[in-house]
Amino acid sequence: MNEQNPILNRQITIEGFETKSVKGGQMYKVTDQNNQRYSFFTTKSDGESTQVYAQWVNMKLGQGSQVQIGFVEETFYSEKAKKDIRTKKII
Repeated sequence: MNEQNPILNRQITIEGFETKSVKGGQMYKVTDQNNQRYSFFTTKSDGESTQVYAQWVNMKLGQGSQVQIGFVEETFYSEKAKKDIRTKKII
């Protein structure tokens, strides 16, 4: 994508989350009160924790927590699903 996606802000209540092993490490998938899903990685490519994950741990976030997040929406084509996929990555 040539243009940079804008940073969006939203106050959410965490209804649930799961971790998933993906190429590149562990990913958290967070679901809010409106069933919207957001994601972030736990580590950077150098093995250090991401800022988002460090804040998650320090703030002891979990189900029922209310938090202000910043995120970007990105769209990519999935060969496996044969369709465009829109993601919301917490930054």
